[in-house]
Amino acid sequence: MDEALYVKDICEKFNIEHTVLHWEHDSIDDEGKLENLAREARYDLIRKFCEERSIPFVATGHNWNDQIETYELRKNAGSSEFGLAGMSQIKTLTKHLKIVRPLLHFSKKFLEDFLKSHSIEWKVDPMNFQDTFQRVIARKKIQTYSPQKIKKISKIICKYGEIRYEIERHAVDFLKSNCAISDLGFAEIDKREFLNQNPKIQIEVLKRLIWNIGMKKYPCSIEEKILSNILCSKINTLGKCFIKIKKEKIFIFREKRNFSRSNTNIWDNRFLIKLKLTKNQYIYSSEREFNVTIPYDILVGFPCLYEGGKAKYDFGEWAKFVKFIRKPDLFDVYCGVNFE
Repeated sequence: MDEALYVKDICEKFNIEHTVLHWEHDSIDDEGKLENLAREARYDLIRKFCEERSIPFVATGHNWNDQIETYELRKNAGSSEFGLAGMSQIKTLTKHLKIVRPLLHFSKKFLEDFLKSHSIEWKVDPMNFQDTFQRVIARKKIQTYSPQKIKKISKIICKYGEIRYEIERHAVDFLKSNCAISDLGFAEIDKREFLNQNPKIQIEVLKRLIWNIGMKKYPCSIEEKILSNILCSKINTLGKCFIKIKKEKIFIFREKRNFSRSNTNIWDNRFLIKLKLTKNQYIYSSEREFNVTIPYDILVGFPCLYEGGKAKYDFGEWAKFVKFIRKPDLFDVYCGVNFE
């Protein structure tokens, strides 16, 4: 809290509008979970604050030391080259809000020297010294590295960043030109064009579409062996999705499992229901509820409003109240830095 008040004083000094956001939560017994919970809560608070005020950008203070810590953490977790590229300078948080990291290519020492040269004090978060957090452990380990090793890691991060950028750029171009996500909650891919792509691009395209259709929190991991098994139909379910390969198209549907009833306006984390539900109404799968010619695979993952155990509307009328939720960062491309 001392850090927040210190920043508040500086903002008041320069007549800068400032707000301290508070995280209200129950006690957390498992300190190992606190790090992730706090990060998610912080971004959730920021998101709500910015949405209420139509703020399109939030700048964070991440620096190159943070990038190296991220590399070490992901390396220890067995991350792929995408993960080892570290944080992107720009990331979409919501449809109308982006996170930018303008200090990412500056080292911590450079920033501290700059502040010292201008006689500016700074605060240090006391949580930076708590060994219960994995990032703190990684930070202390990095402090023992020689300048040569830091430089070597920096070059590795930049190399992986360049690889990630190229793959994501081509994948996004392909998504925009050869894929479609239906308002009914499924995706289709031009099969012929897809098979002409590099396997790494194919994997990135599938990851993003499965991530959006399955609406899991993070994209699933797909190795080239898994890709091969998908294309020869040895694997047809992944990331809560069902993959169907036809003559000209590849379809990705929501898999028929793990659905839950909902009496809120969000169903299955994929659909926004633009109606106010009454107490005796609920949302569930529309499987076999509508007398339409739409393929069964689509209806399984499409919602239906039930009242008294029966569908409240016919399909045509009901579809007007249903909106499929698309990932705001579906078309994001990694934005790295050159660190010298």
